[in-house]
Amino acid sequence: PVAMYQAPVVAVAIALTQFYRSWGREKELPLYLHYFTFLYMILFLLLCLAIGCLVTDVWKPTEFMDPAKVEDFVKQVMNEQNDTNSFQSWKDEADLTGKQWLKWFAFSSPLWCIGTFVVCVKHTLDHVKQIQHHSQSIQRKPRLCDNQYHDQTIVILALPMVYGLMSFKSVIRALMICMNHVPTGGDTSAHAVRFTGYQERKAFLLELYAANFEVGDIYETTALVTFGHLVTSYLGKQLKKKLDSKGDTVVDSLSAVTVSGVRLFAGSCLMSGTYSLIVTGMYFYFPTLLPNLFSMNPRTGLGMLQQESTKSFTETFFLGFGFAASFAAINNIMALEHTFEEYLENFHPSVKFWGTKILVSLACVQSSVLALCPLEEIQKKLLYATVLSMECFFIALFHMKGWKAEEKWYKEDDTLNEALLSS
Repeated sequence: PVAMYQAPVVAVAIALTQFYRSWGREKELPLYLHYFTFLYMILFLLLCLAIGCLVTDVWKPTEFMDPAKVEDFVKQVMNEQNDTNSFQSWKDEADLTGKQWLKWFAFSSPLWCIGTFVVCVKHTLDHVKQIQHHSQSIQRKPRLCDNQYHDQTIVILALPMVYGLMSFKSVIRALMICMNHVPTGGDTSAHAVRFTGYQERKAFLLELYAANFEVGDIYETTALVTFGHLVTSYLGKQLKKKLDSKGDTVVDSLSAVTVSGVRLFAGSCLMSGTYSLIVTGMYFYFPTLLPNLFSMNPRTGLGMLQQESTKSFTETFFLGFGFAASFAAINNIMALEHTFEEYLENFHPSVKFWGTKILVSLACVQSSVLALCPLEEIQKKLLYATVLSMECFFIALFHMKGWKAEEKWYKEDDTLNEALLSS
C-alpha cells in the first residue's frame, strides 16, 4: 500500500521533519543528524519505491506499454469483471496508441526526478558546508539557530524535489488509467483486479493523481512561509541598523503583515490537501469503514463525499479560497520588495521569490494551455504531470543561481551572531 499511495507518507514526512527541525535548531548536533538528512533519505526511499512501481506495475505487465499488449491487458481486466461495455470509453479517453510520443515522454519522468534529487542534494550540501565553516570560525559545534538564513534556505531548496516526486507519482497514476489496472497485494496480472470496473478504477486513480499535487502544494506553502520569515528577518536587521530603538516595533509589525498573507495561503493549501488525503485515503486503506461517506463504488452507491455535487462544491470552495489567499501572499511580498528595495539590494528578492512561487504559476498557466490542446482528458493529465516533473529539474537548477551559498548577505547573519557571542 505504501508503494501504491505515497501522498500521505510524504505529507507525514514533511510534518515530522519540520517538527524535528524546530526541536533541533538550538541543539549541538552533528550536521548529518539534522532534519535535512532524514528528509532526503525519505525522499530517496520514496523515489526508489515510485520507480519500482513504474517498472513492476506498468512496464512489465504491458512490455513498456506496447499498444497491442496494453489493449489485450485492458480487455483481460474487463473480461474478469464483466465490464466489457466500458472498453469504448477507455478507447476514447485513455488509449495511447496514436500518442506514442506522449508515452515515451512520460517514461522520461524518473530521469528528471533523479536529476532533481541530485541537484537538490548537491545544493543543500553547499549550504551545509557554509554552516560548518561558520561553526569552525566561531569555534563551536554547528547549530541551526546560529545559521538561520542557511537553515531557512535549505527548507526552500527541497521544494523542487518534493514537487517533482509527487508529479512523477501522478504520471504513474495516469499511466495506470491508460492500462486500466490497480495492482492488488503485489500481483500485477490482469487477474488480480481491484475495484468493480473501469469507471470506479479511473475515479480512484484520478483522486490519487490530485492528492499527489495537493501534497506538493503543502510543501510549496511551507517553502513560501519560510521565505516570508527569511525576507522579513533579513529586512528587519537592515532596518534596525537605521531605526535603532524603534526598529523592533517596526520590524515586528512589518513581519506580521507580510507573513499573514503567506500563512493564509498556507492554510488554504493545508485544508485542501488534508481533505483530499482523508477522502481518498479512507477508501484506499479502509474500504469498509463508513462507506456512506467514502465509497467510490458506483454499483453499491457513491459515498456522500464522493458525490459529484460534493466534489464540485469542495473544488470550487478550495479553488476560490486558494486563489484569494495566493493573491494576498504574492501582493504582500511584492509590496515589501518594492517599498524597501534599497534595503534588499544584496538579497535579490525577486529571483528568490519567483524561484519559490513559480511552481504554482506554472501549474496555472499550463492548465490553461492544455485546455486548448487536441488531447483527451486523461492524456492531458499525463502530459501535465510529465511536464511538471521536467520543470522541477530546471527549477532546481534555477535555485542554484538564485540561492548561491556564498552570497554576501548570508555573512551579514554570521557577523551579527559573532557580535552576540563576543558580547
